[in-house]
Amino acid sequence: MSQLVPAGSCARHPDRVANAQCDACKSPFCTSCRLRAVVVDGEFCSDKCRDRTEAARTHLLAGLEYPLATGWKLWVSSLSTVVQYVTPIAAGAAVVWQLNNAGLAALLALFSVALTRTILCQRYAALTRGNPYFWAARRFIPWVVTLSCALALMLASLGFVSFRLFWADEFSLIHRMGPIQSLRQSWYLTSGLSFDEMYVAQMFVEVPKLLAVGLVAFLAAVYPLPSMGPWGDGLTAFAMFLVAVVGYSALYAPEVARFFGMYVAQVRRELPGGY
Repeated sequence: MSQLVPAGSCARHPDRVANAQCDACKSPFCTSCRLRAVVVDGEFCSDKCRDRTEAARTHLLAGLEYPLATGWKLWVSSLSTVVQYVTPIAAGAAVVWQLNNAGLAALLALFSVALTRTILCQRYAALTRGNPYFWAARRFIPWVVTLSCALALMLASLGFVSFRLFWADEFSLIHRMGPIQSLRQSWYLTSGLSFDEMYVAQMFVEVPKLLAVGLVAFLAAVYPLPSMGPWGDGLTAFAMFLVAVVGYSALYAPEVARFFGMYVAQVRRELPGGY
């Protein structure tokens, strides 16, 4: 099959770029159908492919049942990669901050969030082996637009739809969907959940983030660091930026685990005999 499509193309969808392949038959899969293959029964090219797929399915579903423990393991395994890729951005943010360019520093901070999310999702679901920089850069603008639309809808509805749109940015960033499709998929993903399940899920993820941000803001206001000269202030800004990203990745990892667990569970319910 792989000989009938251009190199680097998906065997199932020749118009898409392949980011992974079956270990048994070496047929390439694009991002969308690779995750779909993890949850669909009866499409195995060999026993090895079936065993590996079933193991991947069990791994992803663990994020739904044990999001904190699974997220902690994900964060530990991804920490070195996050630090490696975010360090240059932290250095650039520290430089532009010293140059009093707060707007560019905020933009770099936002891109570091997209990059961190990309790395964690790639590591957990093995969706792509592409360079995280290029992946996050290509998806940055659609991801920001998706977040802006979700926030606007949340504010317009006084927060009543916030639970249903909580996962739109994951669909935009990892599944390469547009803003409207990402919002629709997030709404559909939560269609089978009760209000309590959605409430607990969002509070489980958002409360630690808000507490961490509030604590940092409080400490910065009450105990401001004394000036240590241009070089000292620059190094301090660099260290604080890097620590903030690492801390954010620890808080976001359980969200990644829960998202993919919910996605697999949702598709499984659509299959005959699914749970």
